[in-house]
Amino acid sequence: MGGLNAAVSVGQEVASGQSVSAGAALSSFTAGFAIGPVAMLAGGDAETTAVTNDESTWTSATPVTASEQCSLAYYVGEMGRDYVNSAIGGKAEVSIQATPYSSVNADILSNDGAATEVKVGAVQASGYFAESELPGYLAARNSGAISDFGVVFLKSPSTGLTGPSELLGNMLGANGVSYARVPYDWWDAMQ
Repeated sequence: MGGLNAAVSVGQEVASGQSVSAGAALSSFTAGFAIGPVAMLAGGDAETTAVTNDESTWTSATPVTASEQCSLAYYVGEMGRDYVNSAIGGKAEVSIQATPYSSVNADILSNDGAATEVKVGAVQASGYFAESELPGYLAARNSGAISDFGVVFLKSPSTGLTGPSELLGNMLGANGVSYARVPYDWWDAMQ
């Protein structure tokens, strides 16, 4: 299934302890993203199956499983983090003690102690980020565990959406959290 097979391949390399080049992984995803949603629905392999716009393509669709979608979302998020990290630098996936009883995992922690969270796609004011990660980052900033905190929202390769909802954007602004939108096909830059 194109991009999904690439995700599984990357997952196998990670599980076996092999290093993974984000550029190489994304180049494997390119064909899958180009026609991925259609190929995934059609149940074919994006590299070998011609996708046509005839009735059989749409009437005999095989949907992507929830497990496949979660795996793909996970690896796209990892690649997004690597993309942003290549631009700003720092350590990836750093656990920060926000309070004596809680911690937050920063996607990127720069050398000057600023944390960056990377999100792919549209993000709402409810859900894990707004209810758990954001308060953790704010507690870490208030306690001095991090010097600053910002969020980078990347365009989703599957939906084309990016950024916080209006309510989440207002929440970020009210708490002095800067954020940036990357509305272009960032995965192309990693090839």
